[in-house]
Amino acid sequence: MELILDKSFLHAVSSHEISEISRNYFVIMPDVLFYELITTREDSRRRCFNNIPDLENPVALLPGIGELLRYEINMKRPCIPLSERCLKGKYRFNTRLRDGTFQFFGEVSEETVRLTAETENYTRDFIEICMIVDQFFPEIKGIPFKKFPCAIQAAKNKIACNPDFIRSIYQSFIEHENSSSDWPTPSQIDGDWAFFRRVQCQLLAALRLFLRYQGRIPNDAGVPFWTNAEHYLHDFYYLIFGTLTGALASNDREVIEDFRLLCPKRILLTTLRRTTQEVKTSL
Repeated sequence: MELILDKSFLHAVSSHEISEISRNYFVIMPDVLFYELITTREDSRRRCFNNIPDLENPVALLPGIGELLRYEINMKRPCIPLSERCLKGKYRFNTRLRDGTFQFFGEVSEETVRLTAETENYTRDFIEICMIVDQFFPEIKGIPFKKFPCAIQAAKNKIACNPDFIRSIYQSFIEHENSSSDWPTPSQIDGDWAFFRRVQCQLLAALRLFLRYQGRIPNDAGVPFWTNAEHYLHDFYYLIFGTLTGALASNDREVIEDFRLLCPKRILLTTLRRTTQEVKTSL
């Protein structure tokens, strides 16, 4: 079975544990995890790369959500299984990523700068949708604040349990973006499609931020706000990939909460409140 690996889990386990997990699962490192690793603090990057077995092809590398959507447009079918969308060929992570001596210069530095700028743009677009998510949920408008958390939870349950609602939101996105007729129709998509999961997971993330910031970007929004917003964007991507495979390894409580809501009977690996031995036993 395919398993999506996120940074919070990778940071908490050992190389031996990743090797053990790889015996039971086809472990996938999505592009968002690789991006987080190359842009995180040096100590965190060193720790995470040391937790990846020093082997050829220790994990499978998965391109971003854009590639999955393009596949679905071109092939007219769901992108799963994700193992078939992973990059082909042999590779090995540079050993200098493990000891902290790797230098980001030349083409590597230029690509990192490009990806960082691209991520900043995606984050701003993501936040814009988060701040207007109440337009899709009139039931959360104009209610007393004390009822707001319960109303938000009811909206989340609707997202998880009503596929026709997700298709209707998808239709509104098509109309708003004036999207190509090459996109799948609302009636075509379900939980096997990246198009479906992208809408579903984005709505969940948007409701979480809408509740936290009460529907508006803080007037004094600075670096901490946008850093946190980018974190939410990354979680949104992990959740898409996890719902498409039905198996996720994460220690992020909010990602875990949303994954359990969308995939209550699927596989979740976490070390939260569990010992290393308990994690191994669950495998």
